[in-house]
Amino acid sequence: LTLNAGGGLVGGANSTLSVSSGGILAFGGNAGISVGRMNFSESWSQVNIHTVGTGTLNFDSSLGSGVNVATTASLYGLTKAGDGTLVLAQRQYVAGQGMMGTNNGLVIDGGTVRLAAGDHTANVRAVSTTPAATAFPLNQGNLGINGSTQIVERFSSVGTLPGTGGAVTGPAGSRLVTMGGGLFAGSITGAAEFQAAGSVTTTLVSGIDTTGAIIVRGNLTLKDSGSISAASSVQVNQATLTLDDTGLSTNPSRLGAVPLVLDGGSLTFLARQSTQDVDTVTGLSLAGGQSTLTLTLPATPSVNGSSLDVVVSSLSRASSAVVN
Repeated sequence: LTLNAGGGLVGGANSTLSVSSGGILAFGGNAGISVGRMNFSESWSQVNIHTVGTGTLNFDSSLGSGVNVATTASLYGLTKAGDGTLVLAQRQYVAGQGMMGTNNGLVIDGGTVRLAAGDHTANVRAVSTTPAATAFPLNQGNLGINGSTQIVERFSSVGTLPGTGGAVTGPAGSRLVTMGGGLFAGSITGAAEFQAAGSVTTTLVSGIDTTGAIIVRGNLTLKDSGSISAASSVQVNQATLTLDDTGLSTNPSRLGAVPLVLDGGSLTFLARQSTQDVDTVTGLSLAGGQSTLTLTLPATPSVNGSSLDVVVSSLSRASSAVVN
């Protein structure tokens, strides 16, 4: 489906448009798409939306496949390509099984995607156990969350080297929550809050520049160039934050001057082989419960010359808090 300048599609809120192709090509000056639901010919496909140049496509429609979208995802995934902007003005119930049976979710390969349908534009679905969210591979380009709360299944990028992923931005009041399991090589900017939840570790290998709070309720690892330099605080609640120097580079101050709060949480340091590591935590507060500090050296440190010192510039402890 190609939308040239001035071209667009309009239908009622209950209308359904069936498209025989596998995607949308939108040129600058198009009039957007406003229909209730769009069905594509291959119900298990990854739908591609390519916005050309600096153009914008206002997508006021929901991908559907005839399933109960209140509880079950569409069988489509959605891939955004091109340098232009895609505005998602309705909730998207995407999952996307792909050719290999994996959940591709909402993939951003270039340009900008703005989530403009409020909280959970990429829908969180009710299932019998834990809520099911959408994967967000942010490979290139920008994701604007625009003051909303978005929960994603895994937050990742195809690039694994620092700086090779895309960027998330949002003003104060924005919140991005990941259920864990991804490695992300891009950035988080603006004032968005970032939460790492779930039982599977999220790994960040690039600097995170948001001035919002970082909350760890699952497991979060900072590795390679991974750092949190401008956040209002980092709070670890019954979870583990790992500062990992075993990768491409060491960083003696991955948290910069950001205050760290452990509330029954764990802080783990992993030292580099054959290196005299010195890590610094500017301010550490123990808010409650039993927290743990773990320093891990490589095997046989006396042979390979490894050492690890941790400097805590200030320490405060609530009366209900203990630390091991």
